[in-house]
Amino acid sequence: MNQSEFKPALSIVFANAVRAIEGVLNGKSVEAVMATLPLQDFEPRTRAALRDYVNGTLREWRKLQVLVHWSADRTTFAPPVLEIILAVGIYALRQTRIPQHTVVSECVNMSEKVAGGRVRGMVNAVLRGYLRRRSELDARLAHEPAEVQYSYPDWWVARLQVDWPYDWESILEVGNGAAPMALRVNAKRLQAKAWLAEAGVAGVVFDDYGIKLAAPIKAAGLAGFAQGNVSIQDAGAQLCAAALGARDGMRVLDACSAPGNKACAILERADVALTALDQDATRQATTQENFHRLGLKADVRVGDAGDTTRWWDGVYFDRILIDAPCTASGVIRRHPDGKWLKRATDLRALVAEQRRILDALWPTLKLGGKLLYVTCSVFRDENSRQIEAFLSRHTDAVQESVVWPAGIDAREGSQLLPGGAPDTHNHDGFFCVSLIKT
Repeated sequence: MNQSEFKPALSIVFANAVRAIEGVLNGKSVEAVMATLPLQDFEPRTRAALRDYVNGTLREWRKLQVLVHWSADRTTFAPPVLEIILAVGIYALRQTRIPQHTVVSECVNMSEKVAGGRVRGMVNAVLRGYLRRRSELDARLAHEPAEVQYSYPDWWVARLQVDWPYDWESILEVGNGAAPMALRVNAKRLQAKAWLAEAGVAGVVFDDYGIKLAAPIKAAGLAGFAQGNVSIQDAGAQLCAAALGARDGMRVLDACSAPGNKACAILERADVALTALDQDATRQATTQENFHRLGLKADVRVGDAGDTTRWWDGVYFDRILIDAPCTASGVIRRHPDGKWLKRATDLRALVAEQRRILDALWPTLKLGGKLLYVTCSVFRDENSRQIEAFLSRHTDAVQESVVWPAGIDAREGSQLLPGGAPDTHNHDGFFCVSLIKT
C-alpha cells in the first residue's frame, strides 16, 4: 500500500500501532488493546496494515530495540513511548514497500501527538540516521546473541535450548514466520475434497476433513461457513477428535473447552453426550455460537474444571479431553504478543494449574476410559514432564500410543513441533497424550 491508499492517514495508523504495542508491553493482549482503539473509520485494508505493524513490531521487538538504541546512540528514552515510535518506524522502513521518506515524515507527524513535547526533531534524526547506517547496523545484528537475532525473551530461549537441544533454533525461526490458514470440514456434511471442489479456492487436502488454504480468506468469505459446513482450525488441533476416539453413545467431557472448536470436531464425528466446560463465561458464549452455527448440541457449562464439586453429577465419563491452559508457546507465529506477555513465573504457575486439573478430573473417568491431555506448548514442563509426574502419582493410569496420520512427525510419540510438513499440515506446536484408566 502507498500513502494515498490509507484511510485515515498513515500517521494515524502508526499512532494506533504504537498505542497497541504499548498496551502489550504493559501486559495486555493484542486483541484486548485493539478492541479499545478508535478504528471505525479504518477501511479493511488499512486495518490489515495496522495489524501487520503491530504484530510485525512485536515479532521483532528485541531486534528493533537494538537497532533503535544503536541509531539513537542511547538506551533510555523520555518519554518511554519514544522507543516504540522509533521501533514502528524502523519496522516500516525494513519490512514495507512504503517510500522511505513517507515513513519518516509520517512517523514524525504522529510522534508529537503520541509522545508530547518537542520530539519531532529527534524522531526525524534517528530514522534518517538508521537509513544512513542500515548496512552497518544490519551487519552488527549478525553478532548479537540468539535472543536478539530471533527476538525472544532470555528465559524462553534458555528453556528451549534445554528442552530441544537440536531443534531450538528451528522452533524460534518457525515462530517468527507466517502461519497458514487451515480449515476443518464438517464430517456430518461432506469431506474435504468435496468442499474444496465446490468452493473453487486454492488449497491442499491433508486428510479426510482437513484443508490448508493457499492464502487466507475471511470466515464470511468461506463457502458454507454460515451454514456450518466448514470451520477454521489449525491442522494440529484437528487431530484431537480422532485421537480421542469417541464413539456414538459415549459420555464425553471437553474441559477448558472455550471457544469450543475441539468439542465441535468431536460432535461432527460421533453422536455423543458432550459436556463443554470452561470457567470463562464470555468465551463460553462463543462456544454456544459455534455449536449453533454447526447445528450441534452439547451441555455448555461455566465452571472450574479443577473443582468437580461445583458441576459434576457423579456419572463417569467415557472420554475426557483436557485442553489445558498453557503458555501457548507453540502458537507464537499466530500470537507474537505471547512472547512478551508470558514470564518464567507464569510457566511455573501454569504447570501447577495443569496438575490441579488433571488430578481433579481423573476420578471422573470411567474404568477403561480415555483421557486426552493436550496443550499448544513446546515446553516439556507443561507436556512430557507433566505427564511423567502424573503417571507417578496415579498407578491406575497407563499411557497409550496415539496413532498419527501419515506425514506427522510426533517427537517421542506426543510432541508436534511447529512447522511440520510445509506442503500439507504445517501445524502449530502441539502436545497430545492419551491416558487409559486401568
